[in-house]
Amino acid sequence: MKRKKLIILLGLTVLIALLAVGGWKFRTDYYLPKRDAELWAERAMASQVLQRAVDQVEKWWFKGDQDGLWEHGELTCLDLLGESTNASDIFLRCNPSFLQCYFGQGRTLKIEYGTKFFTVMLSPDYQTTHGKSRIYQVTNRSMSNNPYAFNSGIRIKLKIKEFPDYSQEVFLEDSCHEAILPQRKYAYGPSIKGVQDFLWDSIGRLMVFDRYLVTERDVRDWADFVKLPKTLDERIRQSVRAPSRPAVTLSPSEMQSFCEYKGKTLMSALVFDAASFFPLRLNDPLPEFVSRGPYPWGHREKDSFVYKITQGDLSQINQQNCQMLYARDCGNVAPWKSFSRDSSSFAGLFQILGGVMEYLDNPLEPELNLKASSVYFPFVSSWHRLGVRAHWDGEGHRRENFFMFDSAGGKRKQVPLDLPYNVENFEVGFRCMREIWEERP
Repeated sequence: MKRKKLIILLGLTVLIALLAVGGWKFRTDYYLPKRDAELWAERAMASQVLQRAVDQVEKWWFKGDQDGLWEHGELTCLDLLGESTNASDIFLRCNPSFLQCYFGQGRTLKIEYGTKFFTVMLSPDYQTTHGKSRIYQVTNRSMSNNPYAFNSGIRIKLKIKEFPDYSQEVFLEDSCHEAILPQRKYAYGPSIKGVQDFLWDSIGRLMVFDRYLVTERDVRDWADFVKLPKTLDERIRQSVRAPSRPAVTLSPSEMQSFCEYKGKTLMSALVFDAASFFPLRLNDPLPEFVSRGPYPWGHREKDSFVYKITQGDLSQINQQNCQMLYARDCGNVAPWKSFSRDSSSFAGLFQILGGVMEYLDNPLEPELNLKASSVYFPFVSSWHRLGVRAHWDGEGHRRENFFMFDSAGGKRKQVPLDLPYNVENFEVGFRCMREIWEERP
């Protein structure tokens, strides 16, 4: 009897062992490979879907509003973008507020893969300093270990509704708002008869400048992602100016802080002049002398519409010319438009004359730190000429904070700037730049 029980027990042991071996073999030879194959197929599919979604988002990022939704009133985010009448659609390129407006309210991407469609969303995983959800996080050069890095833009996170375990963080580079100064010889300031020019060259130096003035939208992002002093933060948030308008309430030190946040410095008066003056010989980077005219659109003064206006041709005060130089005469002709396509210089610098005044860092003549050409002066004013500058003390925006210089008698002295008496506060904008040194040949 004991022998029979032993045989049965031995048989059961062998059967269990065989089942275990069979189960193990089934798991290793069939189940695990099948599961791994399914996982790899799912992972590959998710990767392809995410890549196609990235391609679509990049088009919205670099090209802006491709379908004219903003212009036609179908995309309304006044707090993020303002009215379309205030700016051209260039404002929407490389603009995180545009993506926030377009995707931040639940709009998704429909991605086709094979015979299936997948839903991809931009996840609102990022938080501002004031606890608001955003679909993006600003990334600047100041956050990089490499101060000369080109990487500046935003980070977004894409998620697939059908595959919730798969997501992808993407970096979108801001390549829309900078231009590179051509490497050649330049002159500082206007050409004055009997005064020797200050000449310099940018050979071996990669000088990158902002095409446009820093906007309200830019400084709001600054306040959203950086802890700022309370008074500055409140001033930025209390502004009711359109997001596309230049930021005009910052002090010089605050302007510098913003540029440093971007990994840059304030725009130099030398670089501003270099990017503004139209070179006489574009194909000769090192001419013996640098001839320059008073306007950025050509070399001959008498060919300019500004000169024709000063000679009495008032038909030149029209919508197109006012976008090139928005002077006081333009108030009844056309609204001032940010990011106008008509105002570019040969180097890609926009908003050069007219509009708002602009603060510049001037290492040669620190007291001449203000591009005074602006909406406060009529076309016939001598302020509407390249290289002509005044002084702003940076202490406020009232008349007493602005000066010009009288050099009569051989001594330079400050005198009040001839500003209109019906304006209480004067707007001063700014822009940034950066420089990368290269090895000189």
